[in-house]
This record gives sequence, structure tokens and C-alpha cells, in this order.
Amino acid sequence: MSALSVHASDTPLAPGAAGGFRFKTVLGAGLLLRLVLMPFGGYAGDLHQFQQWMARLAARPPWDFYAAHHLILDHLPGDLWIFLLLAKLHLLAPGIPVVYLLKAVPVLADAGVALMLFRIVTHLASPRAGTLATALFLFNPPVYILSTTWS
Repeated sequence: MSALSVHASDTPLAPGAAGGFRFKTVLGAGLLLRLVLMPFGGYAGDLHQFQQWMARLAARPPWDFYAAHHLILDHLPGDLWIFLLLAKLHLLAPGIPVVYLLKAVPVLADAGVALMLFRIVTHLASPRAGTLATALFLFNPPVYILSTTWS
């Protein structure tokens, strides 16, 4: 059997895997912290600009986006797909404040980084070390402030 083969029971998040429950608890607490902080703060200039982008993407096709000379267009085209998705979500659920949709992106990115950290450190060291690395990342003030109150 190859050293690189992976079975479902070998993955760090498999049911019954050591550390899986602790990781999920730390991840849940980190996400809860972000949900609590989400309503506060936000850089008004960026939030306003992003809302304008979403409105334009909801009203016109993405390939017309850069034709808008009245908008500040300082992001790469790949970001447009995220803003387009958020615009479509906002049309489907207009009751959700746009600010929450915008802040959900970095919060989900934090969760993805936490999962990768856990898996990598668990592979290199142990589930306990993976959970500690996850906690250090999720509860690092610059990380959660950037994703929840600055965005």
C-alpha cells in the first residue's frame, strides 16, 4: 500500500477519529465569535464600494462590469464571481443585510484555513497539535478582527 493512500478512517475528521470532536468544538466557537462580531464595524468605504459592485453585477452581465467609469474598479476579475454570487444570493434573500453577505466570505475563508491547518498539523504531528493550531489561528485577534469588523 502506498504511503500516500488515504482511507476514510485515516482522515482527521472521520467519525470517531481522535481530536475530531475537539476540532469541531474549536471551529464552532471560532465561527460563533465571528457571528457575534459581524454586526459591528466595517470599513465604510469598502462596504459601500462592494455594495455598488453587487448592484451593478445584479443589473448587468459581468463582462460589462469594467465599462462602468463611475465606479472604483480596483479588484481582479476573479473577485467578480464572488460578488456576482453574493448579488444573486441577495436577490433570492433580500432580507439578509448586504453587509452580512459581504462579511460571510472572509468568515468562510477563515473556516477553510482552519480546516487546512488542522489537517496539515494533524498529519505532521497529532490531532491535539492540529486542534491547537486551529485555535491559535481562529482566536488570533488580528485574524478575527480583519474578517468580521474590518471587511
